[in-house]
Amino acid sequence: MTGRDDSLMPDGATIGAMRRWARERLRAAGIDTAALDADLLLAHALGLSREQLLLRDPGRPLPPSARAAFRDLVAARMERVPVAYLVGEREFFGRRFRVGPGVLVPRPETETLITLALAMGPPGPARLLDLGTGSGIILLTLLAERPRWRGVGVDRSPAAAAWALRNAGRLGLAGRGRIIVSDWDEALDPALRFELVLANPPYVRRAEIPELPPEISRHEPKAALDGGSDGLAALRAVLK
Repeated sequence: MTGRDDSLMPDGATIGAMRRWARERLRAAGIDTAALDADLLLAHALGLSREQLLLRDPGRPLPPSARAAFRDLVAARMERVPVAYLVGEREFFGRRFRVGPGVLVPRPETETLITLALAMGPPGPARLLDLGTGSGIILLTLLAERPRWRGVGVDRSPAAAAWALRNAGRLGLAGRGRIIVSDWDEALDPALRFELVLANPPYVRRAEIPELPPEISRHEPKAALDGGSDGLAALRAVLK
């Protein structure tokens, strides 16, 4: 039975009742972050931030359209669709990036690479190359943090490159960040030179992908995860 069965929803469709209903459903589906996810999905259905949701009167009724949207969001989450895909964005280094099917959800640990690049990069103008840019979080975050830097992000996936382009436009960085579809640097002019070259390539051993959490193994693009039999195939391609 799915979360789309209205008979399983509470009779009183108030904010508090719907939050409790969603938490119970998500916990029953084995989701450890049920309480947080329920809040994020309900806030999204209402067009609010989570902070705004928590300030709302829990006895306030939900509009029918929000109730239907929330029902469908909970059903999708029970199928282990990532929350970031359902709400359409993920925060990274203090900024919100648009994400969805076809691109990896940004990982908090990637912020370490940003910190290192900011520390190692020149204080003045610089040109960056981001190999396997995905949603553009590395390239665009660095350009936002360093207004005198410019860069190129490449990804062999047209779907991922499209997300990066959306984020560049949303952050007002399209003029300094170029996004191209390429298998690593094959489409780049060999004469181009960069002060910083960054990459966060696929590193999961192929045999281990089915063992990853279902949010990743079922829904995120395999090509962005698959590091070959030893997890190092993409790294070798970058370094050759």
